[in-house]
Amino acid sequence: MAMQHAAPPAYEKLRNLDDVPGYCAFQMQLLDAQPVVFPGVVFWYAKRFEFDSQDARLLYDFTDATRSYIKPSLLWRLSGPHNNTGLELLAEYRNEPCSIEALLAGYEAVVKGVKENWIKASEQERSRVAVRPAEPTDWELYIQENGALIGSDQLIRTFMYFDPLIDKIKCNDRWGQSLLFGNTYIWIKKDAFAEVQKRLNLSITPAEQ
Repeated sequence: MAMQHAAPPAYEKLRNLDDVPGYCAFQMQLLDAQPVVFPGVVFWYAKRFEFDSQDARLLYDFTDATRSYIKPSLLWRLSGPHNNTGLELLAEYRNEPCSIEALLAGYEAVVKGVKENWIKASEQERSRVAVRPAEPTDWELYIQENGALIGSDQLIRTFMYFDPLIDKIKCNDRWGQSLLFGNTYIWIKKDAFAEVQKRLNLSITPAEQ
């Protein structure tokens, strides 16, 4: 059976992170509307849809992150991406996932967790981070402190992966021997800060003096 395709890719349609929840919820409805292609023997079945590779990556990572906000028994479970594009929606006959409205709320909570609690690093904090850009004076460092959404660095990279601005950010939460280990960091090129902020719309508190 020929697979359907969704287009254009997410990075051409989404203005910023705030557009992700509605976009992902729409795509999940599209996936859920597909016929069952892999009926399970007893409990499981699967539906499949062929997405653009960026959409598949975005949808998988942000849906997986909703496990921080949705009960395990109500999660929408995805398998893939297969060949970088195909996603399968897995479900139990006896246990339906949450409503699309609840899933949308989960996506909104994920995006809120990615955006909040960022602080512009002080000079002292900049010096304590082990991994730096080649020319650190051209970059500004921002820190998302402990207690933020686990994996927010991965979600930022996923959202920006095919964006031309991807070379203007460096984001990780596991940077070597940093004394700030456990936090999430993002370096943003100073001359691209306004453009990056239009895409990420992070909530940033100025550095403490």
